Amino acid sequence: MRGESDVAFVRVDIAKRTQEQKEAIIAGITDVMVNNGARLENVQVLLVEHSPKSWGTHGTTFHKHLNLPDED
Repeated sequence: MRGESDVAFVRVDIAKRTQEQKEAIIAGITDVMVNNGARLENVQVLLVEHSPKSWGTHGTTFHKHLNLPDED
C-alpha cells in the first residue's frame, strides 16, 4: 500500500566531509529508505555540516577533544 510511507525527508547532522563522502552518505540513506517502502523520487536527504569548533562531546568542542589544528 502506497501513501504517506512512500515519502521520506531525512536530515543528517554531520561533521565536515568530502564531497565524495557526502555523495556516498546520501546514496546509502536513500537506499535504506527505498528498501523500507519509500519511492526513490520521494526521498530527500539534507546533510547539515557542523564545524568541530561548534559541536561538542565530553564537555568540550570536538575541535579540542580531537586535538585538531587551528585552520583560521
